Amino acid sequence: MTSIKIRTFAVALATIGATTLTASSAQAAQQGYDCDTGYVCFYSGPNGTGTRCAWLVDDPDWQGGNIQCNAFSVPRSIYNMGVAGYPDHIAYYQETDYVNRKGCTAPGQYGNLAGTYSIRSHKWHRSC
Repeated sequence: MTSIKIRTFAVALATIGATTLTASSAQAAQQGYDCDTGYVCFYSGPNGTGTRCAWLVDDPDWQGGNIQCNAFSVPRSIYNMGVAGYPDHIAYYQETDYVNRKGCTAPGQYGNLAGTYSIRSHKWHRSC
């Protein structure tokens, strides 16, 4: 009877340990993404790493507009911290003046981009 209790206890500890590792891994994956509320952030590296360029407003030209991102032209990841109630979905475009849309990210979403195309402009929308 004692060995059954010990095994049950050991299995319970193993399950708790696995759950803790899973939670820690998820937290570690998100830690690379640093972006303030209301902004969209693009990163030069995958998983929100590398150089970050952040905007609160639309930008028709990343390299010649009021806010410039000359650090990189091919973003590898994105984090959209748009605020609900405003246009909060971010569409990004390969050319200036919102031409040749490459994708759209919903608020609160983050992730890696293909990294095979440059981005030159972005615009906030109410939906993708």
